[in-house]
Amino acid sequence: MTSDYRAALYSSYVQGHQGVLPERPNLPRMAADVLRHLPAGQTNPAILDVGCGQGMLIRFLRANGYDDVSGIDVSADQVALALQLATPNVQQADLFEFADRGPPTCDVVVALDVIEHFDRADVQRVFDAFSRLLRPGGTLILRTPNGSSPYSGRYLFGDLTHGLIYTNRSLGQVAAITGFTNVRVYPVRPAGSGARQRIRRMLWTIIESLIVAPLVVETGQLHGHVVTQNLVCTAVKALTNEPPQRGQLPDGEPCLPN
Repeated sequence: MTSDYRAALYSSYVQGHQGVLPERPNLPRMAADVLRHLPAGQTNPAILDVGCGQGMLIRFLRANGYDDVSGIDVSADQVALALQLATPNVQQADLFEFADRGPPTCDVVVALDVIEHFDRADVQRVFDAFSRLLRPGGTLILRTPNGSSPYSGRYLFGDLTHGLIYTNRSLGQVAAITGFTNVRVYPVRPAGSGARQRIRRMLWTIIESLIVAPLVVETGQLHGHVVTQNLVCTAVKALTNEPPQRGQLPDGEPCLPN
């Protein structure tokens, strides 16, 4: 259950904080952060969007040929907006209660900008809930503020419902005790096509190298530094009796470096 102060904030989340999000500018972001991480070769996987908000991702995935997509959100305000925008299969529900309703039925669980809304004491419980929703071998896709970014406070303190942010190391740490394997962490760089987006990516490449350089000097690690404001994490629910494995960053660096 959410605490009282969060419940009050969620009850007016659209009017009091987030507003109605514009759809078109967010399409490249959803393609980069979710679409490319969906399991290849799987016909019509059952996808659950946890913290679905106004249902934008659900509509996007259905437009891209994924029909078995549903969503839950704890905010009645958000769910009402999703239904108003003609989003199918959306319901108001608490993550923990929803995960306890029955056996796992999901091939993919997506949680964009969700896990930072819980406190440290709830971390294992949150990932256990994701695990209970997924069939063995199912994929978890997360996006969350990045504690290794020099701008992490912008997101952590930008929403009073936020409790905790993560790094690649802490995500690998919690995955290891909740039955997830093959953990991978990706930076959330500028996405999209067009001249303006190409210029943004070029400038960010320069800025990113300047941010990473001191970390390389201090740690001696040449690779594996994710410094974007957000990060995306993917993980796989371990098959029965399969021991959790240490995850990998995209370039092969361990999620839990020594």
